[in-house]
Amino acid sequence: MAGYVRDDKCEVIAMRLGIQTPNVGSHHRPLTLDEITTHARVVEDAGFNGIWKGHHVPVPGDPMRSMPDPLVHLMLAGMATENLEIGTAVYGVPLGSAAELAQRVYTIQAFTQGRFTFGVGAGSQVLEYEHAGLSFEERFARLDGHMRYIRAIYETLPDEKTERMFERDGAGKPAARAEARTDPTVANQVGMPRTVLGVWLSRPQLKRAATQYDGWMGSAGPPARHSGWRPAVADTIKRYRDYGGKRAILTTVFVNLDMPEAKLNDDDGFHLVCGPRSAAERLHLLEELGYDDVILIMLDREGIYGDGAFTPERLDEIRSLLPVDDRDYRQCS
Repeated sequence: MAGYVRDDKCEVIAMRLGIQTPNVGSHHRPLTLDEITTHARVVEDAGFNGIWKGHHVPVPGDPMRSMPDPLVHLMLAGMATENLEIGTAVYGVPLGSAAELAQRVYTIQAFTQGRFTFGVGAGSQVLEYEHAGLSFEERFARLDGHMRYIRAIYETLPDEKTERMFERDGAGKPAARAEARTDPTVANQVGMPRTVLGVWLSRPQLKRAATQYDGWMGSAGPPARHSGWRPAVADTIKRYRDYGGKRAILTTVFVNLDMPEAKLNDDDGFHLVCGPRSAAERLHLLEELGYDDVILIMLDREGIYGDGAFTPERLDEIRSLLPVDDRDYRQCS
């Protein structure tokens, strides 16, 4: 049984499944508005619990990093659905402006009526830091500073001091304003979204996820592929729970059920590129380890991540691997 329990009424019935929807169409063609909204509705109709998007900084001439803005994509998907959680998995917060990102985050939080979950991380790509003109070695300090600023946008209430910014007109002359500008900001009113910290193997960062964030997001991607699935998938969640962490999410789980049934060996990465019986066993293993959510990346029959794999039939087959917990998660968060 997954470990994300708030109270007796909100105890998890079954591990939740989310989908990382395609970034682009064939040959890196940008998806149309109709394709984005259709994908989102198909995911919701199939009984999945969330839609998630990754984030990379674009690098000149690099098609793998030239994906569309994930927050814009998620806003469109969120507005096309009613109950899906939408979130970033994960967003490289230090790679941009804290002020600009804070504004975009409270905008998507408002338009999706509180269904947004902000999965954040320091970013692990040296190349992206180089092209952004930033120091890779300072990424964690920059992440902490950006997140302090973003939280302050939601938590700081206006007072009489705010009025000082409006006491002069555009020509620098005193403006006639008798009242103080103390109405709540947009960010105050929509509230801080849930934040989860993307951490791979770092113990200090796992502790930070447990004590300073609403959850932790691990990866079945490169960490598990390099060292086998147990250190990255099994050992990390145990450490996270030992630190007192609650919600645990595993992302970057590739799935292609057209492959033969196969045993999961200790030196394998964790994936669902296997037959449906083996995939169901692996999902139940994650549930036994205590994961609350798993975010899947669908591959087509040629092993390609794109909209070619995104069909209602394939989604229904994947969703049938686990029981569905279809309650409104917002009531339990």
